[in-house]
Amino acid sequence: MHYADEALQIADSLQWIKGIALAQRQKGNVYYVFSDNAAAMDWYVKALRASRSLHNRELDASLFNNLANIYSDLKQYAKALDYYRQFLATARETGSAKEQVIALVNMATVYTELGELDTALTCNRQALAIARQNRITYYIPIVLNNMGIAFSGQGRADSALAYFRGCITLADQEGNNDAKASALNETGKVFLQAGDYANALKYSLQSLTMARRL
Repeated sequence: MHYADEALQIADSLQWIKGIALAQRQKGNVYYVFSDNAAAMDWYVKALRASRSLHNRELDASLFNNLANIYSDLKQYAKALDYYRQFLATARETGSAKEQVIALVNMATVYTELGELDTALTCNRQALAIARQNRITYYIPIVLNNMGIAFSGQGRADSALAYFRGCITLADQEGNNDAKASALNETGKVFLQAGDYANALKYSLQSLTMARRL
């Protein structure tokens, strides 16, 4: 925060609008890490206001995503989806395949929380296609895990387990331990619901062991 404040002070003295926006965004990031969502949102909005005067679409996109994440954390899903859609539209405008994947994954997560699982799967399939086409391999295990969660929510255990297995395999290849830990835990939940307590315990303990290392 000290350096973000110093950067903002220098940018203000130079009347460097991009520098002001970047410093304001960084202050928002720090407050977000501190779980001070109100302060984070305030600084993101200030940064977005400065960014829009620059017509800097890449910076706009990052701020749309930041604001959407806060609204999602607050379970204000309508506002979260509004900002995620703006993020997706801007990512398409700038041609950023990675940001399109992130936007679609985040939207899918919101739709899953809302219980709109068919829409969640549609967003995930779009994200998966873009990630594979552009070889954005780190995000593929995340998408597979999310699809497994949606299938599990629909009661389609076999499909869910297949996607969780795919996630675990690719997560090992990509070193994506967050996705692997989640997929192991979700696999345990599927077995728990099926009354297979031995496998439920097995996968849950594997997830716990990995989570403790993160």
